[in-house]
Amino acid sequence: MAKELNEAHARVIAMIDIPTVVLWNGVALALTGALFLLYWAWQTRSTDLFWWYLPFLFGLLAAFSVVLQPFLPAFWGATGNALLLVLAYGALWQASRVFHQRSSVVLPIVAITAVWFLVSLLLAYSGRSAYIDGLLQGGLICLFNCGAVYEFWRGRAGEKLPSRMAVVVILAVNALFQAGIHLFAPLLPAPLGLQEVAAWAVITYNVEVLFLALSITMLVISLSRERVAEAYHQLAIHDPLTGLLNRLTFDSHLIEAGDGRPYALLAIDIDHFKKVNDTFGHHVGDAVLVQAARTIEQALRRSDRLYRFGGEEFFCSLPGASCEMARLAAERIRKSVAETVTLVREGEVRFTISIGVAASEDGSRSRAAVMADADAALYLAKKRGRNRVEVAVFDKVAA
Repeated sequence: MAKELNEAHARVIAMIDIPTVVLWNGVALALTGALFLLYWAWQTRSTDLFWWYLPFLFGLLAAFSVVLQPFLPAFWGATGNALLLVLAYGALWQASRVFHQRSSVVLPIVAITAVWFLVSLLLAYSGRSAYIDGLLQGGLICLFNCGAVYEFWRGRAGEKLPSRMAVVVILAVNALFQAGIHLFAPLLPAPLGLQEVAAWAVITYNVEVLFLALSITMLVISLSRERVAEAYHQLAIHDPLTGLLNRLTFDSHLIEAGDGRPYALLAIDIDHFKKVNDTFGHHVGDAVLVQAARTIEQALRRSDRLYRFGGEEFFCSLPGASCEMARLAAERIRKSVAETVTLVREGEVRFTISIGVAASEDGSRSRAAVMADADAALYLAKKRGRNRVEVAVFDKVAA
């Protein structure tokens, strides 16, 4: 039985032609990478997707170099094929940086690869060790691969894209795979290592290449679409002038039932804003709105949220704040704004704000009710002369 299995295995090995396998992998890489070009030309015209085709192009050229190796100059050989594979991973790193709007690393990649290639050629003429050469190649591949992993990993702090971590995991696993096959090359069969070809090694090689190509293609295109969706989402929830959260977002946060925790709301209005527009023009009015938003934000805690309701009116949510804490915060905000000077081409513009304060000390009141109280307190502040803070008085008996 064992003899029959060995004979069957030998027949399978005899049917395996490594150059053909590599060529088909190259074709698969080219077809998969072409999806980036199609998506780029059809929908986005974004240069970040165009760059993503280059790793696949270098992979295709590397495959052709293996097939055409008998017809290529002797100095090219394995070193030329390795050069194209290294450039494929360098292009992967570059594409990852372009995707995140970071500076180009083309020159460093070319410089590092050129130095390695020259060293490899020198070693070729001095009877180099295939294992040592493979370690150098594997080290460079892992360096560029890890560069791509790092770009996606550090990008998580900015855009919240659901597919990001999947790309990080797949690229990290590939880096470990490449490090393993180059480190243990003397023990592994071709095409993974330096030993005689084995069927399982051919299958593993094909599966790894195709899985990496297909998964990265689908995930990066998915990331591109997620980025567009996130941009539209941000436009929907933010005020385009000040960048603050808008009224729609405030309404979505307006929970009718209390959650048992204290909170406060500030209703804020810029005093005599119409006079600013009539005197200086709407462009100055816009500058005043932006300056007011920045000044108020700087006076708030990180947990507080500021919203622009439209016109010159703002609302601020202070979670965990008592009525007294909210009053002190409002006074701090009012003084900061009164001391702020807005510089425009017409000169210096000063303005003040009025603030109405309302709170739910035990968190039992609905936010709609607290909001109405803050609005009433703001109206009182306006009535009593502006540039002041008024606190709403909540009658528990009447409620």
